[in-house]
Amino acid sequence: MDSHLIILGNRIRHLRKDNDLTQKELSSMIGLTPKMISFYENNQRIPPADILIKFAKIFNVTVDYLLGSPSSDDMERSIEELNLLKYYRDKSNNPNQKSSPDSISNFFPGAVYLKEEEWELIQYYTELSLKDRRWIMGQMINLIKKSNEKQTKLPKAQ
Repeated sequence: MDSHLIILGNRIRHLRKDNDLTQKELSSMIGLTPKMISFYENNQRIPPADILIKFAKIFNVTVDYLLGSPSSDDMERSIEELNLLKYYRDKSNNPNQKSSPDSISNFFPGAVYLKEEEWELIQYYTELSLKDRRWIMGQMINLIKKSNEKQTKLPKAQ
């Protein structure tokens, strides 16, 4: 058997386990039976192109990566993803441990720390219907436009 096909099965299994998915969960996401996932992971069958694309989308990797071609983008992303996964697992295992903005930005440069009220707003927003979310976005865009218009009308200091 071609080494690329062996890599494919191993990568599917590895990605599934890294994402804490069972074969049954992954199969339902793709629209297959768990037995087909097992066939792919054990290199007994080769997934068709449309299934490879679904795997790539679910695991946020390229089809090239699934087929065995590492790229520098994959390596950089995987380091960032490993850091994020480690941070998430640490937080999940210690839910009462408070995170400071400094600890988050040290761990993830460029990360934004949300205040409690900002987090509550986001949680509330995600519970809204799509129609209500779009209405809110429209209102926000209008407010931003008005704010920008006011700023451009102000005379510039000389």
